[in-house]
Amino acid sequence: MYGLTSFFDNGKPSKIVSYTSNITEQREKEFESLKVKEADKLKSAFLANMSHEIRTPLNAIVGFSDLVVETDDPEDKQTYLDIIHKNNDLLLNLIEDILDFSKIELGMLKYNIDEVNIRELCMEAYMAGTLKVKPGVELLFNKNLPAVIIRTDPQRITQVITNFINNAIKFTSEGSITIFYETDEDNVKVCVQDTGIGISEANKARVFERFIKINDFQQGTGLGLTISKTIVEYLGGTIGVDSEEGKGSTFWFTLPLQNNKDYQ
Repeated sequence: MYGLTSFFDNGKPSKIVSYTSNITEQREKEFESLKVKEADKLKSAFLANMSHEIRTPLNAIVGFSDLVVETDDPEDKQTYLDIIHKNNDLLLNLIEDILDFSKIELGMLKYNIDEVNIRELCMEAYMAGTLKVKPGVELLFNKNLPAVIIRTDPQRITQVITNFINNAIKFTSEGSITIFYETDEDNVKVCVQDTGIGISEANKARVFERFIKINDFQQGTGLGLTISKTIVEYLGGTIGVDSEEGKGSTFWFTLPLQNNKDYQ
């Protein structure tokens, strides 16, 4: 910000004084204040949404548990039990995401570094995913991919791969979901590719943000990708998505083959 002041002597300008004022710091404070207000608004909306997300599976568990007791038909009983199990898993995932996110906010998320085989982690996630895919969708993984041994946290990396698979399952109603990985000189890149609904260009930049849920019609916290981003970046890697709306998505992350990070 700047200004000019003129001084006159007998009607004629005798001197001109200019002054400047740096308002950068003030603007930065205003911007930070706006960011805090926006974050508070998103957090409030998230908490309100979570109360609904938690009640939905709880109501299903309670309601269908009553129906299991009342019915004598074995086929109906099995149907009700399947619904209860599905909602048990959903509720457990909701709570685990919320607890993990709380630990991240407090800087308390724990990591246990060990030598792991990426092929085994992908295989473990694949086996669990085969029980969840929808009819008409094939989950694929090439068990003959070469072993890739790195130092990382096996539990957290399995969590990231599982998050990718679960998202793919939610948004893929036909076609396939493929888990694969590849290496270059420095990194291993793990991918989960689907033939689902895809993501718009505008939303691709937002999917890893906290408190952002792109599709409100799908159950879940919307925290899985945020947690995945935190995990991968802590472990020295990068994370991203390649997608085209209506043509599917490929979520991926990289990890260094030689991890020299000093973990705290």
